[in-house]
Amino acid sequence: MKNGVKSRRKDLDSWRGLAVLLMLVFHGYYNLHSFQLVSMDLSQWSPWWWLRFFIANSFLFLAGMGLALGHSRGLSLAKFLRWWLPIAAGALLISLATRLLLSNSWIFFGILHLIATAALLAWPLSRQPRLAFVLALLLLALYLFTPYWQLSHWWPEYRSALGLPNSSLDYYPLLPHGISLLLGMALANILPKRDLLAGAQGPISQSLTWLGLHALSIYLLHQAILYPAAYGLYLLQRS
Repeated sequence: MKNGVKSRRKDLDSWRGLAVLLMLVFHGYYNLHSFQLVSMDLSQWSPWWWLRFFIANSFLFLAGMGLALGHSRGLSLAKFLRWWLPIAAGALLISLATRLLLSNSWIFFGILHLIATAALLAWPLSRQPRLAFVLALLLLALYLFTPYWQLSHWWPEYRSALGLPNSSLDYYPLLPHGISLLLGMALANILPKRDLLAGAQGPISQSLTWLGLHALSIYLLHQAILYPAAYGLYLLQRS
């Protein structure tokens, strides 16, 4: 979830950090909802739905932007792989852990799987922002106006055959979400040259930057803390 180059932009790291903070809020509240301690409307277009949409697509957009900026600063294939491999390994770890713990709803293609897959597929376009933008618009049009490109059109036919669960705790199909990564790549070249938060030294800015710099580690570990905490509150309520 980090851009993998030495010269970083504090404004982009802070944006990623904000997404991490909102993710912690969302998952913390979702855990409480799972134990029926609070109510949470997750229906499409609800405020919680929009928050989840913003979080996931922020990670994707920033990943795409980081790839394009990295290329402009000399991001080689070796550096790309040093950025990509931890994300792919994290995705595999999430799948293995949830497969063992949640056999009926394990995560087979969550946000990390999506970032890893989309980044690998889009890597050849990281130096072609205009082509990335055109492809993003084309894929969006195909998704909106051609039912075949919507996984819900054909996915149920293959899910059981592949041994995948009927539902998953975290599922982000390549379309439409992968379009956000392409847009990040396409729009990186119109960023202001100056880091908008380069001189920011306040505690909020520093905290968001720290969260952004450690986004992957926090993502992998946060539910190991938040879920037991919610369960503890559930037990306290019952006692």
